[in-house]
Amino acid sequence: MKISQLITVLLVCILGGAAIYYSLEQRKEYDLIVASHGGGEQVLDDQAGGLRSLRKELEAQQNKAAEERKKSIDASKEAKRTMQENRTLCQAAARRLQVAEGNLEAAKEALKAELAKIKAIQDEIDKYNDKMREYGIDISSTTNVKEMVERIKLEVDQVKQENANLIAEKEELDTLVTAAKTKTSREETNLSDLQDKQADYRETLRKNEDLYSIAAVNNHWNYVVVNVGQDSRIGLGPDHVLLVIRDGQPIATLKVTRIENGQVIADFDPKKITQGLRLEVGDTVIRRKPHGY
Repeated sequence: MKISQLITVLLVCILGGAAIYYSLEQRKEYDLIVASHGGGEQVLDDQAGGLRSLRKELEAQQNKAAEERKKSIDASKEAKRTMQENRTLCQAAARRLQVAEGNLEAAKEALKAELAKIKAIQDEIDKYNDKMREYGIDISSTTNVKEMVERIKLEVDQVKQENANLIAEKEELDTLVTAAKTKTSREETNLSDLQDKQADYRETLRKNEDLYSIAAVNNHWNYVVVNVGQDSRIGLGPDHVLLVIRDGQPIATLKVTRIENGQVIADFDPKKITQGLRLEVGDTVIRRKPHGY
């Protein structure tokens, strides 16, 4: 809030107080007039209207004074809040100024360092010029200097481009190496899982002691007859799936459909036989799940 606004508020408060004081003085004069006339009814009747008007005016002035007082209090609160905000802004500005001064000092130090580097470079240039003069080469000419600068710029640009190409090649190689490492790690994990599965499978086959033989194959109806004997303990259901083994490797699975007279009738799916092979009489048959598992 501006100072002129504060002054205006104070003047309003003073005028309101003066109005109240004036009303009180008018009331005293009225009381004196009534007393001087002995409190007569005629005087009261003559001045009743004036008294009512005065009272209304007094109430209006009091209400106006109360409103002005409220406005003054609100203005004071607003001024206090504004002053607090200004104080906060000043503190923030002081902190920013302090940071800026610190940055300025750092920039001055950096500038000093750069000037020192430039001076060192100039000293080297002067030594180089002296060496060139010893060999009879004058590079003091502005034209010669410009040509040298342009040539140096071209060489610098070429070096920058070569560096950029090398960096790009390195990044590409890093990407390929990372991809190769990821692929190798994944393949090693898959290989380890496969080895574990093969070991489990070999252990399962090792525990499977009962070996049977295919006695007949019907490729038209996709079933085989397997000689298993009377005490094979082979039954029907998902736990009695058979494997056909050739050269130590499983080539097909058999689903038992009927058992009679020491022989098992089992269906097979030709699409699930190892590609390029067909079931033959004499192929070895074992349980997929050893007895007791």
